[in-house]
Amino acid sequence: MMRGRWLPLLLVLTPGVVSDWGVSYGSQCAVRGSSIVIKCSYDYAPGDIVTSVEWFKGLRHTLRKVALPLGSGKYEYAGNYEGNCDLKIRNIRYTDEGSYFFSFSTTVNRRSSPHSSHLSVTDLTAVLEPSTVTEGERVSLTCRSGCPSSSGQVWFKDGKPFSGSNFRASRESSGRYHCALSSVEGATSVSVELNVLYAPLNVVLRKVSTEDTVKGSSVTLSCSSDANPPVSLDGYSMYKDNHWISSGPSLTIPVLELRHSGRYHCRAWNNVSREGEATVASADVDLDVKYTPVNVVLRKISTEDTVKGSSVTLSCSSDANPPVSPDGYSMYKDERWISSGPSLTIPVLEPRHSGRYHCRAWNNVSRAGEATVASADVDLDVKYTPVNVVLRKISTEDTVKGSSVTLSCSSDANPPVSPDGYSMYKDERWISSGPSLTIPVLEPRHSGRYHCRAWNNVSRAGEATVASADVDLDVKCECLI
Repeated sequence: MMRGRWLPLLLVLTPGVVSDWGVSYGSQCAVRGSSIVIKCSYDYAPGDIVTSVEWFKGLRHTLRKVALPLGSGKYEYAGNYEGNCDLKIRNIRYTDEGSYFFSFSTTVNRRSSPHSSHLSVTDLTAVLEPSTVTEGERVSLTCRSGCPSSSGQVWFKDGKPFSGSNFRASRESSGRYHCALSSVEGATSVSVELNVLYAPLNVVLRKVSTEDTVKGSSVTLSCSSDANPPVSLDGYSMYKDNHWISSGPSLTIPVLELRHSGRYHCRAWNNVSREGEATVASADVDLDVKYTPVNVVLRKISTEDTVKGSSVTLSCSSDANPPVSPDGYSMYKDERWISSGPSLTIPVLEPRHSGRYHCRAWNNVSRAGEATVASADVDLDVKYTPVNVVLRKISTEDTVKGSSVTLSCSSDANPPVSPDGYSMYKDERWISSGPSLTIPVLEPRHSGRYHCRAWNNVSRAGEATVASADVDLDVKCECLI
């Protein structure tokens, strides 16, 4: 409670005669909202008995005095009937300001003090200097009251106790401050607001998309921050792979292409931070544009020509995101599926392996049977030396002296045997080149065992020619007897 200055008063009734009663009290100063006790004492003649007490607001000699309802909750008689006449007033308001005087009655007469105690009402005022600061600057809090004995000041921030009346402001210092007097119940000031300006904090770039970031879909990148004052629209800027690409808090890409993949971040600044000096960057956001396989290629890998008996590997590759897994590839021969996987190895080539091969690829952006992507065809042409070399005798009549006959050589080979790849033999001796031999007029000397040989660029003459079976040519003649 607050204590005022005491002004001792002695009531004299008649000059030269000392009064046998008196009231003493002093003027008071109270803070609005508090409760105070007006200290008061009184004397009365020995032998008198006090029978009642009263307090009035106003001056005794005026008609505007009002008897206070003691015991009402607002006013409480805190004295007694034996010399203490203290008055407690709760929840002081400006309307409580004014003069108060005490009156009491004894068994002999009624006494009212001709003097009064004056109650002054003032406010607690919270002063914040300055009220708007930049983070890092100092702030001073002052609690002011018109009462000379105001002491024990305490501070509150947003309704919670706060220590320190001189501090360096941080962004957390923003809020509403008020002061109170620890020694005075209910005395609080009106709150004042501290506005701390600070550079952007918690700069975050978010990827907003209703679906996966697949080629052809759309995506929006949105930048946000915590700043005071808030970052304006043109205070944001977007970067891709550390290169500026646009201004503003959002970037929309309506149709995603592979070239949009990269690492994105945004930067923010306000009038506390300056562009080029104190922009604040977000963490990177990876934009990974997914797409179905492209550039699907089937390659033939072999250290030699694709000759019968050699080996060959067919390898399939593609460009895709995510990359095609091993079981995302499949191999086809002449449009028919033959195996799964990115490669096909044929360790021993046979003519039956010849054909048109291609591969198909898919990933989790595409689905097998729906969006597989095919390579161009690769021809696998297995080369082999002549086989099934056959020499045939072509004649329209018996091989009689004087008639004609043709011997024709054929084979199966890849590449086919050229005309000069054939040679004719009689009794193991070479007689001619070419796939056929015609004898227009048969003589007995033409009789013998004939065969042919064949070779191609897989075989070489004298190295890997292939011979036919022998054909017997038996020239018959008419003999005179």
